[in-house]
Amino acid sequence: MSRQRSILILIVVPAVVSLLVTLLVLYFWDRQQEPEYIMLPTYSSTSQVPPRAEAASPAPQSETEESAGASGGEAPDTVQPTIAPDCENPVHAVQAGETLSVIAEQYDVPTGNITVMNQMIDPEFNPDFLSIGQEIVIPVCGIPTPTPLPTPTDTLV
Repeated sequence: MSRQRSILILIVVPAVVSLLVTLLVLYFWDRQQEPEYIMLPTYSSTSQVPPRAEAASPAPQSETEESAGASGGEAPDTVQPTIAPDCENPVHAVQAGETLSVIAEQYDVPTGNITVMNQMIDPEFNPDFLSIGQEIVIPVCGIPTPTPLPTPTDTLV
């Protein structure tokens, strides 16, 4: 009987001690790790866009452009806008249960266009995380194309 008891002590006690040491090491290791925080968007990506009343209005035409337009011909170097001037992109407030694909289907606009438009407005717009009440711009009029910057030229000094 004492032989069984001594074998039990020689096997069980080191196993329990090893388990306790392992649990202590894991406990302290976990306390040293910094927790990861996930921030979900709660505000609209368009909240940084000025209201429509404050938006920049088109520059007034000069007299030569007005007279050219009045005579029926246009100046050869004028650029036609790609989006109709009376077209206005709607702003959609996200409702509970809506996804970007549901919203895109509702307005008959590709999901990629909605993503591109809203990332142009707010580079931090994430189409995978929509929050209730978040306002997103729906590009039913199309996506505006940015004006390319002129290429710099080398000058001798």
